[in-house]
Amino acid sequence: MTAKPSASELFAALNVLIAIDDENGLFDRGAEEGGYRSEELERALIVIRSALGVSD
Repeated sequence: MTAKPSASELFAALNVLIAIDDENGLFDRGAEEGGYRSEELERALIVIRSALGVSD
């Protein structure tokens, strides 16, 4: 079993997700016309952005 990530590693990973989202590349499911975002993903991104102090 691997060790749990540090807080700085977690924040770095969250920043990667936000960077992907900023490029409109973060979706739950693929679709021919751009993909789909669930309400859960939208809420998670709001929480992540708030925690990192990043605006939309």
